[in-house]
Amino acid sequence: MISQPIGYLISAITSTSVIITKFIRSVLLSHADLAPVNYDLSDLRLLLKLIKEQPAIPESLQSQTLLVLECCGNALIHIDAVLGKYTGPEQWVTYGRTEMANCRSSIAIFREALAL
Repeated sequence: MISQPIGYLISAITSTSVIITKFIRSVLLSHADLAPVNYDLSDLRLLLKLIKEQPAIPESLQSQTLLVLECCGNALIHIDAVLGKYTGPEQWVTYGRTEMANCRSSIAIFREALAL
């Protein structure tokens, strides 16, 4: 039941990481802000792979786990949107940096919830 959403999320993380790398190349100033986000996503990807390899998640935890996975997916969508919206250095410093810090906090919370 959870294996398929985890697979989708792993794929989405890979896509978002590619978008982050391209953004860093176009807005060099964003590197210090986005490198930690990319690291957190890589860590989340590893955690999801480990969860996917588990024999079974107890049924009592599956609905909560699916909710956390959905929230992770929404955070990835928000990251992609922020990177698409603030494409220049000025926009990044003025708006994007703060929004990305919020996204990173969300990813950290979801990662910790899944690690339990």
